[in-house]
Amino acid sequence: MGVRWVERDLALRGTVLFRGGIPLRMGELERHAGSDYEITILPAEEHEHWRCRLRHPVHGAAEVVCLRVQDLPPEILVQFDPRLTREEKVAILSAGSRVEVRLEAQQRDLLRERKRLLRFLSTVGGGAAVAALDELALSWWSPQALAEELAHDAPVDISALFTIHLVGGGAVDSGATEPFWLHTHGLQEVGYSEFDLLDPSPDSHGRCYDSLRALAFAIVEEALSPGGEPFPVVWPGGEVRLVPAREFLGAAGPGLDAWRESLDESHLSGHAIVCDAEMERRFFGLGKSRPRPSRFFQTDFPDGLLIQFSHSASELMAQRARQTYEYFRALREEFATLDLPTLVKLGYPVDGDPGGREHIWFEVHECRAESVDATCLNGPYHVAALSKGQRGEHSVDLLSDWAIFTPFGSITPRFQYAAREMRADPAEARRRLADR
Repeated sequence: MGVRWVERDLALRGTVLFRGGIPLRMGELERHAGSDYEITILPAEEHEHWRCRLRHPVHGAAEVVCLRVQDLPPEILVQFDPRLTREEKVAILSAGSRVEVRLEAQQRDLLRERKRLLRFLSTVGGGAAVAALDELALSWWSPQALAEELAHDAPVDISALFTIHLVGGGAVDSGATEPFWLHTHGLQEVGYSEFDLLDPSPDSHGRCYDSLRALAFAIVEEALSPGGEPFPVVWPGGEVRLVPAREFLGAAGPGLDAWRESLDESHLSGHAIVCDAEMERRFFGLGKSRPRPSRFFQTDFPDGLLIQFSHSASELMAQRARQTYEYFRALREEFATLDLPTLVKLGYPVDGDPGGREHIWFEVHECRAESVDATCLNGPYHVAALSKGQRGEHSVDLLSDWAIFTPFGSITPRFQYAAREMRADPAEARRRLADR
């Protein structure tokens, strides 16, 4: 299917939250927008303080609405969101007012349109907002997270189209210990199925978060669909099928009581359970088969696994990695005194097949404007000119990914939560590094 899945006509919308209980005034919006934006006052309805159209010569237009009744998003959306630091959650929960932003469609590119929405949310918020909510993905963006994403022109990653919720361990937020349920929100809003993991391993949403991105890519590329054929999301051992949640509920075996008790209609409709590729057979193989939650995603992930991305997905990721290279260099300089492990992935042409690429990880020693001084960490299979442990200069044009490993997790082109945690609590970062 390639990248045709990004071609969608969607009414994207978001909410910008502010600290005070007094709603944003038009004069304040004008100051936030500055001279780059043209503001047209529109007729307001009875339940609105004001309504306007905000237009940028490059980024298009959006309607901004200030409602008279300032109903704020439910607290549970804040507590669940794994993209937020503790301090960011506290700030959002202190908000007292909001405005709505509704993006006017400009092109049929889901990833670039979502990026445009973020630009308008940031502009409307100015320096006064505590956060913005992407209402389709149900994902929060703190001012710093918005600044990080808008520091470059790359389209958003697929992970910006959905958020994950973890339920379990006596908590109802993203910090739930021993969660019995992981599920997504946002994919259904763009025409696809949400996916649910039951009794998920911490690896699935921790060090191997890319496995969730691979699931999302497989779903939007229609390699994996509810009731369809199995697909190897991770190799080896990670071949799974999607079973519609309602069907699974009626056919699954005993147990899973906590999940069953937590279910409601909103988590049955449009959701599918990630299950083993093979159905479970009962009564020594003689009874009717039934679906079983994926055991691969319930256990620790083995080292050396291969997370499967299509060629088109890999190219989208590589484009974003190259377009965020200068941001990567800035992060390395910002945290240079901590001596954090830094890696790049380079896509080298395969011997005998110039169109093919083997993506290989390298440890970085120095980042220059056009090249990277790095040592090869893997033993390449199809690139004879490279070997494990070989150090050399490599063109940035080959870049397909990068990562900085911190005590709070990895910083990647897709996920900068750890960078914000490092800035928020540098003393804790140094303490964790010292304890290693």
